[in-house]
Amino acid sequence: MTEAIVSAVVGEAVSRVVSLVTGNFSPQQRTEAKLQRICRLLIRIHSVVEEAKGRQIENQGVLQWLSQLIDGEYEGRYLIDTIGCSEHE
Repeated sequence: MTEAIVSAVVGEAVSRVVSLVTGNFSPQQRTEAKLQRICRLLIRIHSVVEEAKGRQIENQGVLQWLSQLIDGEYEGRYLIDTIGCSEHE
């Protein structure tokens, strides 16, 4: 049961990150708004990762998704640190 919940949460987070990366923004949104959205998503991803780390997950598929989510979080934080985002700090 726990693995199903974690799997659903990780899947949703990955889906949102993919949508974000593929440019699922309206053309009217400014770059700053996009960066702030990325910051908020990174905070949510971090919460999911921390919650998942506190559980004993044995499902290899979920563990692989979690690993990809952690990698994506690191890449996103690097991007935000490089570009800068006031909400991130």
